[in-house]
Amino acid sequence: MKTMLVGINARYIHVNAALYSLRASAAAYAKRLDGPAGELVLREFTVNQGAEAIYYSILREQPRAVAFSVYLWNVRLVRDLCRDLRRACPDCLLILGGPEVSWGTEHAEFAAEDFDYVIEGEGERPFYGLLASLQQPGFRPPEEWRFRIEGKRVTAAPPETLDELPFLYEEDDGRFRNRILYYEASRGCPFSCSYCLSAPEKGVRLRSLDLVLQELSVLVSRKTPLIKFVDRTFNCSPGRSLAILRWIRQLPEEEKTCFHFEIEAGVLTPELIEELTALPRGRVQAEIGIQSTSARTLEACRRNPSLETVFANIRRLTEAGNIRVHVDLIAGLPYESYERFLRSLEEALALGAHQLQLGFLKRLQGTPLAAEAERYGYAFSPHPPYEVLRNDFIGPGELRQLKKIEDVLERYYNSGRFMLFLGELRRQYENAVALWQELADFYESRDLIFASLGAADTFRAAVDFVWQKELPEPERRRLLEALLLDYYAFTSADRLPEGLEELGRRPEGSRETATALLRSVGDRSRRCMVRFLQGRPYICDYTTRDPVTARYPLWPAAGTDETPRFV
Repeated sequence: MKTMLVGINARYIHVNAALYSLRASAAAYAKRLDGPAGELVLREFTVNQGAEAIYYSILREQPRAVAFSVYLWNVRLVRDLCRDLRRACPDCLLILGGPEVSWGTEHAEFAAEDFDYVIEGEGERPFYGLLASLQQPGFRPPEEWRFRIEGKRVTAAPPETLDELPFLYEEDDGRFRNRILYYEASRGCPFSCSYCLSAPEKGVRLRSLDLVLQELSVLVSRKTPLIKFVDRTFNCSPGRSLAILRWIRQLPEEEKTCFHFEIEAGVLTPELIEELTALPRGRVQAEIGIQSTSARTLEACRRNPSLETVFANIRRLTEAGNIRVHVDLIAGLPYESYERFLRSLEEALALGAHQLQLGFLKRLQGTPLAAEAERYGYAFSPHPPYEVLRNDFIGPGELRQLKKIEDVLERYYNSGRFMLFLGELRRQYENAVALWQELADFYESRDLIFASLGAADTFRAAVDFVWQKELPEPERRRLLEALLLDYYAFTSADRLPEGLEELGRRPEGSRETATALLRSVGDRSRRCMVRFLQGRPYICDYTTRDPVTARYPLWPAAGTDETPRFV
């Protein structure tokens, strides 16, 4: 039986790790249990390709069964594909699995006739059990699997140890080159945050450390640019996490693989902080969920961290300068009004993280908070991603204000392109939130909120924002100069954003000045340029971006020791 595994990713650079695990596990179980495997074909698409292109790609394969990996971002597309395939190929079996359908399909508007089976929970065992049963009537997996097919629902007990699952990236046919690979060293979470899909799970299961390091060695040897651990809490076992970090620290300098971890800052041990801050620059990214700084809100969400400890540990990581730190907030949680959320945002901004994701609560099937929605007066959108519309503490207009702030945060803070400008601009405000509120209102006044803008347009909007403010001329000049230096640190493009051309104009005799300065750099392998700010020369090194800030180094030519630094 030919079965097609279909992943529809948000972007091409992402890899659907779940499907690779299903395929590898099915082959391993077939061999171990002496059962049928059939032909498994794995195909990945992106949501941007659209239903028609994906539909005809599936038809081309002529599969007997199609298994879809269903997530928030592709659930509607999958539903439409199922309906078309059902009408075109009524004998083709349609199988659903993934977090968006593990807790039911009704909320996603799947009708019973849209699919034949839905895999609930962890998929490796039930998926193989279903395929084997379809191909070999009477086949029964081991009793400890507790495998069941009840109508359209297919379930099985999850593996007690992750060592049962094979390495999902064993086959290397070139398809992973220059893509983000997701790696799973554990399943489950020691915490039970009420908005999270891990809340119903009990305990944490680990892949043995030796196996983890062996598989990471393979991925590093393949020059994988970024390995993202999908573990809910990387530091849930401090000794084990320390061993992984020490292994990463001993990698040769020429290996450029970066590792991304989700970390619970409230339980970071001094040893882990010491190891993290000793890693080579840009070797690790840390994602840290704060979600709210309201004690009452955190308690309602079953989170009880010491915020003082969380803040102190995040500051230690950001101040070390070698790790790209990403922090998260969630708008729309219980007991957090608009004003109280702005306080959370202010306190999060003060931590100095490289990215601050202002997210919005989503109604995820199976989470405790979804079951408690009526208690807090929630209204959620009925359409994916089922985002909060209001609750008893925050209204739709206030959530819209936060959406505006999120938009400009993404463009100016999270892009990393405006570090100098934002530093200068912050001096004009009593608090950071006031800056973002005014910038968001300015964007809305120009009909730019949620608009698709290129980098040059974003710089131009910042120039306009500066000019519409009532400022003393020296302060306005400092802001515009900071913008131009930010632009130099972002790109080597010759054409300057509108409004900054005069500041960056090359003075008379600049060619001779530039030639002499470039000779002084000495190293011809570096791709350096000389650029000007108010006639003052800066040496800009466009050889390599900084792995933490993603900016190019630039430094004033006069009085320099010729060592690139990130201005």
